Amino acid sequence: MILAHKDLGSPAAKKTTVQIPGSSVELDFTEAFGDVPYNRRTLSFIFLSLAPWSDNMAHDSAVKNALHGQKVQIIVSDEPDVYFYGRINVGSWEYFKGAARCIITAECDPWKYSVSETVVTSAGDETVYLHNRRKWVSPKVSVDAPVTLVWEGHSVALSAGDDWTVAGLILQKELTEVEIQGTASVTFKYREAGL
Repeated sequence: MILAHKDLGSPAAKKTTVQIPGSSVELDFTEAFGDVPYNRRTLSFIFLSLAPWSDNMAHDSAVKNALHGQKVQIIVSDEPDVYFYGRINVGSWEYFKGAARCIITAECDPWKYSVSETVVTSAGDETVYLHNRRKWVSPKVSVDAPVTLVWEGHSVALSAGDDWTVAGLILQKELTEVEIQGTASVTFKYREAGL
């Protein structure tokens, strides 16, 4: 099977608007909860084969048994550091200009997720800079001794423990500064995602 074409789609924004009766005014509530929500994106891959038709039928069965209907991570060679996550649909084989053609599609989350988790570690009593891409995310925080985290007018005291989810600590796009008050090993873990 030879990959002849791929289309990674683009997720459309989920717009929420209200028309005011008797007026030309349209109110836009798309970002009412803080960020723009997106619809799922469709990935499409066209595969060609010059093998005899009977071989293609064997390929069809093997590919459908392995992928059809499955929810999987999809990594494309152009961007090996990110993956798409969605459900696969394997189409039927058909003749196309002297070759056999099969179209495989996937209905995916709108995001490209980083293959590797972002991990930021600190020894405490400093400010750490947590970089993020587009999708908002709450990091898991692990500490080996009591500390206080301070960010954007918020603060929370944590006792020693692993994988704390800190209420209100949401990494929005770009950069969040977190001051660590106290001497302890502090680790932030999160998976970045963008469009």
